[in-house]
Amino acid sequence: MTTGGKDTNDPRALRAEIQHTRADLGETVEALAAKTDVKARAKKSATRTARRGRDEVSHLADKAIGTAQKAEAQLSHGAAAVRDTVRDVDVPAALRRPPVPRAAIAAAVVAVALTVAGALRRRHR
Repeated sequence: MTTGGKDTNDPRALRAEIQHTRADLGETVEALAAKTDVKARAKKSATRTARRGRDEVSHLADKAIGTAQKAEAQLSHGAAAVRDTVRDVDVPAALRRPPVPRAAIAAAVVAVALTVAGALRRRHR
């Protein structure tokens, strides 16, 4: 007797076919078990999604750094151009003001703070 072109009377051929069928069946059962393991599939999907998210964040960070560096270079160049233009302008001596000393500014701030504090104290008495 033959099945699918094979001699089914040969015990060795039958054993080999049975072994092959068992292996195929084992692979099919493993594949079905993997599909029904929701927890493992969810974990694998989450891992994949997290990896894609990290890659995207890394890409966007690199892009942002590049944009910031380009903006910094443009601003630096623009500031240098403004500085050079201001240096080249001849301002008459009468229009130039001496810089206000930092001590005078600090004293004014302290005076205002003390005045406000005194007024608040009088108000709450």
